[in-house]
Amino acid sequence: MTTTYTSWLRYDTLSGVRLKSRFRDVQFPEMQDIQIRWNDSKFRVSGMWESEAKTIQTRLFDFEEG
Repeated sequence: MTTTYTSWLRYDTLSGVRLKSRFRDVQFPEMQDIQIRWNDSKFRVSGMWESEAKTIQTRLFDFEEG
């Protein structure tokens, strides 16, 4: 079973912690080269992250049965 989920967490000194989340109409991040962009129009937030290092690829678990 697979489900989509998104959550938004914000803190400021006036209102404290605010948390919003949902399981419907989830926007996935877009990946291009060393950048990840995410825009969520329902939460009215967006961001762009750029990697400063190469992608790490490794096997985390190896077992005879799979």
